[in-house]
Amino acid sequence: RGSARTILKANLLGDSCARVCPVEVLCESTCVFNDSERPPIPIGRLQRYAMQHGFAPDLLPKADPTGHSIGLVGGGPASLACAGTLALLGHSPVIYEKDVWPGGLNATGVAPYKLKLEDNLDEVEYIRSLGVEIKTGVEIGVDIAAEDLLGKHKALFLGVGLGADSTLGVHGAEGDDVVGAVQWIRRLKTDPTLSIDGVMHAVIVGGGNIGLYLATEIEAQHPDVNLKVIEIDPDRAALVIDFADEILTEEMRQQIDRDEENARRRAAGRPTGEEGEAAALAAAEAAEGAGRRAG
Repeated sequence: RGSARTILKANLLGDSCARVCPVEVLCESTCVFNDSERPPIPIGRLQRYAMQHGFAPDLLPKADPTGHSIGLVGGGPASLACAGTLALLGHSPVIYEKDVWPGGLNATGVAPYKLKLEDNLDEVEYIRSLGVEIKTGVEIGVDIAAEDLLGKHKALFLGVGLGADSTLGVHGAEGDDVVGAVQWIRRLKTDPTLSIDGVMHAVIVGGGNIGLYLATEIEAQHPDVNLKVIEIDPDRAALVIDFADEILTEEMRQQIDRDEENARRRAAGRPTGEEGEAAALAAAEAAEGAGRRAG
């Protein structure tokens, strides 16, 4: 709980950041352990563990109610973090999101190997538990007028997001087999019928983080697909494919092994790995408490 409290004081979205942030490029690449040829501290996994097992709505203090209602347009990470902070300051924040899922890109724009939809929704529920009201399926200018928002709230926060995918603007870019990265990831996370069966060749235009997500997902679903990345920096293009393969072979295969082992444990009526960790943590805390009482 102490670790989770420290994380949340700095970042109310500490759980999703622990999953999405490229720690291997940022924090771990500059870890002092690298100088002595030791593995860097796995800060992302440590933060994720603290958030999974330690965070609760009562970790952070709340100010007395101010009576001020604050409207927030858009339900992505910016609005969620802002609304949570406003709630802790005693205000009454209301988020308006036109999608059916709150969370913005965390919900539908980050590949599931990084952040699953249900994990995003768990974090949204934490923000809601702080005293944030979230209204989904509400589009400003259609379901409610902007003037009405100004009349209902003391102040407004605009967190409308990054918008749709960019297009290439070249002949053939609107073809049936051409799809925007964010659009494809959204379908990947929300449409169980999505499949790339029969696809033998795939081209990813752009070697940024989204390109990395796509390459990793394609490698995971169909490793036999002939995958190419078009990027102005050839070193970056090679990095995307190499890194995607590295993530697949290490992190994703480990997760597959854990999922299979947890399925076997559930079938045998035994606790899963995470449940076992939680039980062991509870037992350790109970033993420590008993020791203090005995002392």
